[in-house]
Amino acid sequence: SAALAKTLVRRGQNVTLYCKDTQPAEGASGNRQGAVYPLLNGPHTGVSRVFAPAFLFARQFVEQAAQEIDFDHDWCGVTQLMWDDKSTDKLEKMLEGNFSPELIRKLSAEETAETIGLSIDMASVHYPMGGWLCPAELTRGLITQLEKTELFEAKFEHQVESLTWDEARELWTLNANGQNFEHSTVVVANGNEFQTLSQTEALPMGQVKGQVSHAPATKTLSKLKSVLCYDGYMTPVNPNNQHLCIGASYDRSHLDYEFDENAQRDNVEKLVKCIPNQEWTKEVDTSGNLSRQGIRCVSRDHLPFVGNVGDFETIKMQYADLQNQAEEEVEAIHQFPNLFCFLGLGSRGLSSAPLLAEVLASQICGDPLPLPVDVLTELHPSRMWVRKLRKGKAITEL
Repeated sequence: SAALAKTLVRRGQNVTLYCKDTQPAEGASGNRQGAVYPLLNGPHTGVSRVFAPAFLFARQFVEQAAQEIDFDHDWCGVTQLMWDDKSTDKLEKMLEGNFSPELIRKLSAEETAETIGLSIDMASVHYPMGGWLCPAELTRGLITQLEKTELFEAKFEHQVESLTWDEARELWTLNANGQNFEHSTVVVANGNEFQTLSQTEALPMGQVKGQVSHAPATKTLSKLKSVLCYDGYMTPVNPNNQHLCIGASYDRSHLDYEFDENAQRDNVEKLVKCIPNQEWTKEVDTSGNLSRQGIRCVSRDHLPFVGNVGDFETIKMQYADLQNQAEEEVEAIHQFPNLFCFLGLGSRGLSSAPLLAEVLASQICGDPLPLPVDVLTELHPSRMWVRKLRKGKAITEL
């Protein structure tokens, strides 16, 4: 939301942010440390075509923001371990994409140990341009910066409960806290609460709770020089608070913000299991129960939902016989007027949000789009409904 507001204000648009919380970054964007690196695959499908340029754009966005906002970050690189046969096969296939070595490169076990600064006996892939940043500080800094402009207003403790379109006046009415507010264009960017609004409740996204554990630095753990990814992740120690982050749990059954003792223990156990025979993994101490919980939205194809919100009920009727129609006969997807969404960024939000904010702002303002049309199709909020209907399948199960 902060990245989108920034790019809209830069285009001279008036922006009002409605947020149910008392301050920015109360949700998943409030973590202490988050890894920044691209999601890639060998075949160069939609995933790579979105996340490779998005990551490079995010680097520029963060570097520019750092000139104006004070937030913890470090471009220390990200190292993804080949810790078992499955992860090795997956990463080897990704390397077949022949990406630039500036973006990703393979490291031997010896090179991996040298790169991360700790002993290890497994190969890896390394993202030399990656790193970590503090999402909470960046988000709050962006909002504070925006509040200094005349084009931006933040209404905290305002949860939007409904949206109503007035066809005659071409305006949306937002009901929040018993009050009505009118706007010509609305973007739904409420994360895991997308189902609270009737226009977006049918979007095919899952919800996942993640708990990140915080552990104090030790002399050995302070030697970690790169973000480390395995069946979880571990960040280098932040010198400003002398803690590192380890996580994150993946829980679909308990969608709450309560501390989970099992998740706290599992975060450490995953590290020890994936990196056996290394004494330093046993120094990660989460017994202080320092942690943070968040709920993210995820999609089956690992891509966000960015663009016009489709009218689900109308699309079901409109495309009821889609499998038997020739492509030239198919009508354009029926969409709600001037209603957009910015959802499902999941665990790669830090790497994708800045570019996807540019995409959506360009779409709203009628500016040239920064990604090819076929890639934008992969981000369309109605894409999964249409795929199902093309196969003659019901879409109520999504």
